[in-house]
Amino acid sequence: MKKIKCLVSGSLVVALSLGVSSSISFAEENSVPSNISNIETVSISEDNVVFKDDNKEVTVNMENNLNSNNVDINDLKYLVDQANSDGFTESDEINVYDVSYDEVSTSPPPKTEQMPQNDEYGAEALLYSYNTTKFFSDRSPGDAKQIISVAYGQTSHLSKSKTVTAESSYTASVGLNAGAHESLESSLRVNASKTYTKSTDFKGPSKKGYSRMYYATPFYDRGSYNIYKTNKVTGKSSKYATGDYREASKQTPIYSWSKDYKN
Repeated sequence: MKKIKCLVSGSLVVALSLGVSSSISFAEENSVPSNISNIETVSISEDNVVFKDDNKEVTVNMENNLNSNNVDINDLKYLVDQANSDGFTESDEINVYDVSYDEVSTSPPPKTEQMPQNDEYGAEALLYSYNTTKFFSDRSPGDAKQIISVAYGQTSHLSKSKTVTAESSYTASVGLNAGAHESLESSLRVNASKTYTKSTDFKGPSKKGYSRMYYATPFYDRGSYNIYKTNKVTGKSSKYATGDYREASKQTPIYSWSKDYKN
């Protein structure tokens, strides 16, 4: 199991990965999610949802038998926000063609000698137990990942498979010993991944002079946690550590979508 460590605002940050390719680093994804409160919903039908962003109407089309009744409207607002990097000067439509994941792991990773420890767990394990309580705060996206660009009238394929992974990550107020570390990681949904294979058809736009860029956006559940340390003999419990977490969303981890650009 690969572990990535870095320091953010003085807290230890750990990202958990199960070894899949093209994984997402926590440092890249740790930014504050965009504000979608200014994106208005104009109309909703089964096939599409129309929003108004920066006084311009944007249509989100539901492809491949997807139904707008089966997705979170706020999710679509986040996609509109991500697609709005150019102010929709080139296209006022985006297409959502898949909302799924191929693999999810909920099993805690094994304990590792590389994790920071502030005491020896051998003696600690005999005397103390650890319990983690999570406090959910919001569900929001990570960065959109480019998959492939396809020209007008063309059908293209990837030269090799590409996997996008929503990884669980956390910050910790102190270095966790093995018992606290095991309790915290056992409470996290480790990852969800989506693989785009070489056999996947990616179709270009029907309008001349345009290309279509395909994206994948992972979504995360975010919040804070407390780890409590309990003396097995006396039953006395105290707060041992605090921090923030994110984990692959239990609702809809990964959106596959596209936007057309003028050549």
